[in-house]
Amino acid sequence: MLETTLLNRYQIEAEIGQGGMGTVYRARDRLLDRAVAVKVLAEAGLGSHGRNRLLKEARAAAQLNHPNIVAIYDAGEAEFQAPGRRNGGETARTAAGGAVETRATAFIVMELVEGRTLYEAWPLPLPAVLDVAAQICEALEHAHAHGIVHRDLKLENVLLAAGGPLRVKLTDFGLARSIASRLTQEGTLIGTVFYVAPEVALGQPADGRADLYSLGVMLYELTTGKLPFTADDPLAVISQHLHAPVVPPRAHQPELPAALDGLIVRLLGKRPEDRPASAAEVRAAVAAIARGETEAAVQPGLALLDHIARGRLVARERETHDLRLHWQRAAAGEGHVLLVTGEPGIGKTRLVRELISRAEVSGGRVLTGECYAEGGAPYGPIAQMLRAALLEAGRLNDLGLPPAVFADLLTLAPDLQPHFTQTSPRASLEPQAEQSRVFESFVALCGALTARAPLLLFLDDAHWADSGTLFLLRHLARRTRRQPILTVLTYRETELDQACCLPDVLADLNRERLSARVKLGRFSLDETRELLAVLLQAPAADDLVAAIQRETEGNPFFVEEVCKALIEEGQLTLADGRWQATPVDEIVIPQSVRVTIQARLGKLPEPTQEALRLAAVLGREFDFDTLARASDLGEEALITALEAAEHAQLIAEARRAARTTFVFAHALIPATLRENTGRLRRQRLHRRAALAIEALRPEDYEALAYHTERAGDEERARAHYLRAGDRALAVFANQEAERHYSAALETLAETQAGQQPDRAHALAGLGEAFFRQGRYEQASQSWQASIPLFRALGDSSRAARLYARLGRAAWQTDDKARGLAICREGLALFKTAPESAGLAYLIHETGRACFFNHLHDEARTLCQQALEIGMRLDLAEVQAEALATLGLLPDETLEARARLLARSVTLAESADLPATAVRGHINLANAIQALGHPLSEVHDHMLRAREHARRIGHGAEELKCLVSVASTTLQKGDLAGYEAVAREARELAAQVPRPYWGTTLLILLDGVRLIQAGDFEAGLRLFDEAEAQAHAHPHPGLLQEVDASRANLCLAIGDLEQSEAAARRALAVKEVGDEAAAAYCTLAMIHAEQGRLAEAHAVLERAQSEAARWPGLPLSYLLAQARATLAAAEGRWEDADAEVATRTQP
Repeated sequence: MLETTLLNRYQIEAEIGQGGMGTVYRARDRLLDRAVAVKVLAEAGLGSHGRNRLLKEARAAAQLNHPNIVAIYDAGEAEFQAPGRRNGGETARTAAGGAVETRATAFIVMELVEGRTLYEAWPLPLPAVLDVAAQICEALEHAHAHGIVHRDLKLENVLLAAGGPLRVKLTDFGLARSIASRLTQEGTLIGTVFYVAPEVALGQPADGRADLYSLGVMLYELTTGKLPFTADDPLAVISQHLHAPVVPPRAHQPELPAALDGLIVRLLGKRPEDRPASAAEVRAAVAAIARGETEAAVQPGLALLDHIARGRLVARERETHDLRLHWQRAAAGEGHVLLVTGEPGIGKTRLVRELISRAEVSGGRVLTGECYAEGGAPYGPIAQMLRAALLEAGRLNDLGLPPAVFADLLTLAPDLQPHFTQTSPRASLEPQAEQSRVFESFVALCGALTARAPLLLFLDDAHWADSGTLFLLRHLARRTRRQPILTVLTYRETELDQACCLPDVLADLNRERLSARVKLGRFSLDETRELLAVLLQAPAADDLVAAIQRETEGNPFFVEEVCKALIEEGQLTLADGRWQATPVDEIVIPQSVRVTIQARLGKLPEPTQEALRLAAVLGREFDFDTLARASDLGEEALITALEAAEHAQLIAEARRAARTTFVFAHALIPATLRENTGRLRRQRLHRRAALAIEALRPEDYEALAYHTERAGDEERARAHYLRAGDRALAVFANQEAERHYSAALETLAETQAGQQPDRAHALAGLGEAFFRQGRYEQASQSWQASIPLFRALGDSSRAARLYARLGRAAWQTDDKARGLAICREGLALFKTAPESAGLAYLIHETGRACFFNHLHDEARTLCQQALEIGMRLDLAEVQAEALATLGLLPDETLEARARLLARSVTLAESADLPATAVRGHINLANAIQALGHPLSEVHDHMLRAREHARRIGHGAEELKCLVSVASTTLQKGDLAGYEAVAREARELAAQVPRPYWGTTLLILLDGVRLIQAGDFEAGLRLFDEAEAQAHAHPHPGLLQEVDASRANLCLAIGDLEQSEAAARRALAVKEVGDEAAAAYCTLAMIHAEQGRLAEAHAVLERAQSEAARWPGLPLSYLLAQARATLAAAEGRWEDADAEVATRTQP
């Protein structure tokens, strides 16, 4: 007898059994003098929080009083002397001093039930199974009515009392640990995993229907002797609970009543709403089955394909291990992209599904977006992710994000607008800035999600993704290297030449070391044998395996389809529970997967084939309402047809909120259906699809354009293509916009007058799509063709705006003179046109072009004119941009220019124009620094510029701002602050494509820091490194800036020879900006120090001339410094002091 007593009341007598939850002992309640059972909870991995939760739930379960529930008498914690066992019964662990070790332990005191567990009592005859089920349901009814869910039902937790009639007792109410917590403990998950409901496995809120799922598993096991889902890896079992269809119990036990078979399948529904609503409903159904009321005279047979076990991952152990490591890396804060690639049917999606199960069960959040060959709205996959992220169980998910972020995200998923009625649209920006802002809002959303759990984003079939989706995910990857985010893309390498921009995105991710790749190969002979054994749930003959391997070459989808085809052809039959094959030399195995699919389709009833042909035209995923409206079949006939297709395992119902949706089992199935449908019939099907979509989803322009064009209706197709192009431009899906506008143009006759508005519309939109992709010559050609059309239509505002865009396109190619000529041409055409937004934009663009061509007087006149029109027409962007340009013109005083820039910044921020605000703050910071304002003010403006750049996701501008902040921090002498900002800038540089300018300047600043600390040699080595990097990524401005900085530094430390050499190298570069003026200033000071005063005057005059051409505000300080140095060299001390006094650098 064990000499252990709890609370001086419960005398432990003997161990009854052990399990993952703890050890059960027979004990004596000395106070009430009765036998009890004491469960001492296992401590491993439980923790104080978990222990307290279990005790709280046990105390709640103690309120249950039902004859089919083991009563709980007491629960708590006490010092417990563990009666340990070693090597056949050696007891008592001792501490170092020899005393028996005791510890605080949680325990539960329960009713002692003499008898066996249901696991020990199996097998039972069917009447007894039904009796057990009914009693379990009675217990669950009582518990659920009191708000208690068991969550851990299994055969071992059902006791059959000894003696008398069959009496069931449920135990362990409220003692279930979360699946995620059990994953860290070897062996504690196995007993639960086979019975767990999907929502419990995912850690989601569970009600009584979770217990009904577990009851379904128990009934499956009791009636067939098999579990519905098995695997060696517990997570592989959970993956099947989440995704795999169940093989009906009658496939294993044909004599089972059909009603019981159907009830078990319903209990095993993946979603709670697919299951019976309550235990009472199940109990009633079980009672009816027991009475024989549900059985027909002849039970319907089970389709042979229902004997196939699908959804279990076969082989792929190495790949599964690799994916698990990638998730662990990401969850630990190493965000990256995982690329899973392989041929069609190789199992990419199935493999990722296993990873998704692991991520969800371990507490991660998963968002999925699917791409289809038929295309769809821009950012369609992202919209799917947003719906899942922002809406949970039909309610808004509060993520603590500002309204502005939601406003941006709604542009990607406009159907969510009704849920965000308080969110107002944000002001429009220039296209690149607006796209960057929306992208950054998506990054903010992901950041908010990762604050709760690691995040996995899955983009399936990325070879069909739109450019916007791919560019957004690339941006996310760059911005989240240090966040717990794993982005997974599957794609077919065979489709890369057809993909819009996936090859470029993949190249960027690889070059920037943001991605890893897992390529799936075909199965070996042994792996095909294993797959067939899983599908057939029995070993396949070697000659059959070899024949299938020979024809399929180990493509898993092809293997499965061949298996199904052989069953449907009668070449693989089931007799007495065993599969039997026709002799291999007589078996005809299709020679391609498409032939296999076509053969299987041909076995279906004609109405089913017709419904599937129409469904294939709608796409891989289709909703019932659209199909029903387009189909000639009545609703009942259509439902029957779809059920036949489901039984043939060609389609499956998809889980989509608020609508009934189906998806083809594989993309090759609808492709095969379309290929084998004649042109005329296909055209008719597209016409019916278009009419149905127009009636149900009139704003689905992309789908309507797709179907109306293929239906031969060019006029309607053109209208839909134009709307689709406009929508794509609005959300920055530029390649999709190009495709839609080009398609619209292809439907136009060359000379038909009535089509000119559509032609102008398409050409203007196409030009914008080209411009945003950096294809400036093509943009110019499109706009040049559209301008005369808009003028002929009397739309002078639109034509003027396009002239402004033409001028900007020329500027982008560095042809500033041509840009100015284009703008002047436009102004000459519209000098008598009424004031309009387009004219205001053109006037400012012309003024801007004058500024870049050093025509400052003309620039001032035009910018003031644009400002006045902007004020009259309330055009905030025109006003802010005009003020910003005026603030750079050199003829005003520095104070006046600073005031203009401050007005521009204020207006830009009030109108939510962050791109304009970025430029304004940067230029204003330079202005006030030249005016001698404290460095703290300069610093603040750069920080605000950085924040605006971050909001719009403009990484290059943000990096530029951070480098400036680092520079001012170093100037203030804050070395610790400098190190922190420089470190942040380097991390950002790793996320920005081509960050060489910023990283080079950071190296220069590091060199300055070392020289200021007295380490001249190390500092100059860094200057050498910066110069080498500038030459490795040549840009005239960067080369000039590096050499100008070296010249200034060497002058400061008295190395006139090195300083002059660097200054002359800077001046040897093509003069591209104010760095040339800076180099002339430095050279003038060098000559003054050398006593070469005449040369110093000549060079200073050249510096002043260059500064007038490039009126960068910091040059005023350098010019004053140069004048002061020269005056001092000539002994003009009063002049020198005056220059120093008016332009003292803080």
